[in-house]
Amino acid sequence: MEYYSAYPPYAPDERGNEYRALRRHGMLVGLCLLAYFILQEIFVYALYFLGLYGEYLENAAFQYAVSALLFTSVCLGAPFFVLSLKKGQSSYYKALPFNAPKDRSLAVRLVICGFAVCLLANYAANYFDVFLSGVGIEEYDDYSMMSTGGLDIFLNFLCSAACAPLVEEFVFRGVIMQPLRRWGDWFAIIVSAAVFGWAHGSMTSFVFAFIAGLAMGAAVVLTNSIWAGVAIHFCNNFFAVAVTELYDAFPNIGDGGVLAFEAAVVIAGVIAVATLPSKRRLRLSAGSSSLQTGTKVKAFFLSLPMVAALLLFAYCIYQSII
Repeated sequence: MEYYSAYPPYAPDERGNEYRALRRHGMLVGLCLLAYFILQEIFVYALYFLGLYGEYLENAAFQYAVSALLFTSVCLGAPFFVLSLKKGQSSYYKALPFNAPKDRSLAVRLVICGFAVCLLANYAANYFDVFLSGVGIEEYDDYSMMSTGGLDIFLNFLCSAACAPLVEEFVFRGVIMQPLRRWGDWFAIIVSAAVFGWAHGSMTSFVFAFIAGLAMGAAVVLTNSIWAGVAIHFCNNFFAVAVTELYDAFPNIGDGGVLAFEAAVVIAGVIAVATLPSKRRLRLSAGSSSLQTGTKVKAFFLSLPMVAALLLFAYCIYQSII
C-alpha cells in the first residue's frame, strides 16, 4: 500500500524540525482535550444553575439530547473543529481523508473485521473488570437511563449510533491521527487509540476503546478514508444500543440470539481478512521519521497542556472507582 498523508515526510537532516512539529501537535491536542474537559464542567454547572440537572437525571430523552448536542458535539467536537481550521502549510483540515474509499471491497472487509474486533474488545474489557474486582477495585457503572418510549429510543440511537461516531472519528482518527502519520502509520494508530481510550474516563472503558481504536485507526489508514472508521464505530454503537434497548424491553430474554450474532460477526471478520486477494494491501507505512519511538512518544505526550489533560482524565478514572 502506498503511504498517504497530506503532510510531506521530513528529510533525514530535519530531525529538530520534526521533533518540534510533533511536540506542537501534542500541545494543540492537549489544549483541545483541556477545552473538552472544561466545557463539560461548564455545561454541568449551567444545568445546575438553570435548574435542569434534575431533568437531565430523570428524563431519558433530555439526557440523550444533551449528551449529543452539548457533551459530544460542542464539548468534544468544537475545540477540534477549531483546530482543524488552522491555516498554513500544515493545515489540519487538508489532511483529513473525507473522500470515499477507493477500494470499496477492501473497505467493506475492514469494516466487518473492525466490528468483530469491537465485539471482542467488549469481552476483553469485561475480563479486565473481573480482574479489577478480584484485586478489590470496583468501578462505578455510569449507565444511561432506561428508555420509556419511542422518542427516548430514537434519541438514544441518534446520540450513540450517529452523533458519537461522526464526532469522535473526526476528532480521534481525523484531527489527532492524520497529522501523526508522517511519523509512521503504526505510531499514529497506537497513539490516537491511546488518547481515545484515555478520554473515556475509566479503566475498563480504556481497554475497550483502545482495542477498538486500533481497529478503527487501521481501517482509516488502509482505506485512506475516515468513513471506514465511522462505519465501524456506527456498527458497534448501533449494536450496543440495540442490545440495551432489547434487554430493557424484554428483561427475561436469553443471551442466545445475541451470542450467536456476535459469533457470526467474528467468523465473518476472519473470513473477510483471510480471503483478501492480496495481503500487501494490509501493510502499513513506517514513515520516514528519523526519531526513535521513545523520542516520538516523549515529544507528543510530554508537553504542559497534554500532561495537564492526561492528569485530569486520570482524576476522572480515579473518581470512577467506588
